[in-house]
Amino acid sequence: MKLLELILIRNVRYNYDLKIL
Repeated sequence: MKLLELILIRNVRYNYDLKIL
């Protein structure tokens, strides 16, 4: 996995969790 992809996935999941809350 590339570092950029990892950061992108983490950012998306973080925003997704924020929308749920």
